[in-house]
Amino acid sequence: MDGEVVRPSYRLKASQTVTASVSNPELQEIIPEDVPFVVIYEDEDLAVIEKPAGVVVHPGAGSKTATLISGLLFRGISLAPSDDPDRPGIVHRLDRDTSGLIVIARSSNALSGLQEQFRAHTTERLYEGVCWGRIPEDVMIIDAPVGRHRSDRTRMSTHTNAGRDAVTEVEVVRRFAHMTHARFRLRTGRTHQIRVHLASRGHPVVGDATYGSAKRLKDLDAGPLCREAKKISRQALHAKVLGFVHPVSGEFLRFESILPEDIRGLIDALEREEEEASTHPTGGEEDETT
Repeated sequence: MDGEVVRPSYRLKASQTVTASVSNPELQEIIPEDVPFVVIYEDEDLAVIEKPAGVVVHPGAGSKTATLISGLLFRGISLAPSDDPDRPGIVHRLDRDTSGLIVIARSSNALSGLQEQFRAHTTERLYEGVCWGRIPEDVMIIDAPVGRHRSDRTRMSTHTNAGRDAVTEVEVVRRFAHMTHARFRLRTGRTHQIRVHLASRGHPVVGDATYGSAKRLKDLDAGPLCREAKKISRQALHAKVLGFVHPVSGEFLRFESILPEDIRGLIDALEREEEEASTHPTGGEEDETT
């Protein structure tokens, strides 16, 4: 700053001169690796994949190996070249610990056509999961910009200086004493959008330690439900439905995935707890003279 080295937290003043040296890291070849996933659909232009939780979609900071891309290459599935060599065939992404459906482009025509649909938000994208608390509305629209957190750059937030428009539609499937089973439709596609939006309304996704789930788990009484909730080692969020127009054939394709075992197990535990509560209600007897 004006010829002197300063800390990253230094606050700029008017008319100051910033000098920076930016290095270009060497591109590393993506090594094919045996990574678990299921191919739902495949043709010469694209592939629809069911990604398990714990798998990163493409190489990035802190995730250079064992990605979905390296798994696709291992299985001999060709990918469309991209401007970013770390992201061949990538049209959209799922968070590492979000499971579910993702489409990958195998041809250049498919890549450009699918990217245009995702930019225009004309695809059908439905997620399903469990969040903390009882959402009061049957349908809740969350319209709040999402951008980098002001102080923690690894997180996203609705309280940001550079947020982008983001809209999530929440549809309640069933309310329980401590949690809500819901479906989520994306009208936009921002990083961590569903997770950030729900946390901003006080309903973080179960298992999402980044956005407040750990704090809610501590408040849960010990018991079968608590034990089941602790089994969720990732956010209880699944990309259940994916629909789009095939960019080459023009045919509308729609795919649906069942909930994985960990999320289904949590919902089953919630249902059992509610049934037991209705069978053995607590509280005193009513005063018949009232």
